[in-house]
Amino acid sequence: MAEIGYESWAFLPDDNAPTTGEPSSFNPPMITTMAIDEKTSLIFKFPSPIATLNIAVESTALSAEQPGEGFFYILTGSAPQQLKQLDHPNWELSYDGIYGVFSTQIRQCEQYLKLYYNQRQNIILSNVGFSTP
Repeated sequence: MAEIGYESWAFLPDDNAPTTGEPSSFNPPMITTMAIDEKTSLIFKFPSPIATLNIAVESTALSAEQPGEGFFYILTGSAPQQLKQLDHPNWELSYDGIYGVFSTQIRQCEQYLKLYYNQRQNIILSNVGFSTP
């Protein structure tokens, strides 16, 4: 698998409108460990659209005890405030030492990708990675 880099990312701590919620600023492409609460989002900007994209979200193993269905809703679009939700397979959970890794694959990812967290249980996120098959 070839790793895909993102240009920048943003965090929306209270995303009440997932398809139109827009961040005030973007950060350089290095995500730090953070706590994710219900109705928060991460937005990633890619250099160009991607036909097939593998997504891996790494969290601490203790916070990874989540139902796989609807773990993160995935939205994509040509601008951060013009997103559409994708239908995608459930997230798969695997463990790598002290980390739980949730992974899924999507098709037709546009330049912006939003991961919208809609679970009640908080999660400690340590990394988000992207690759192509």
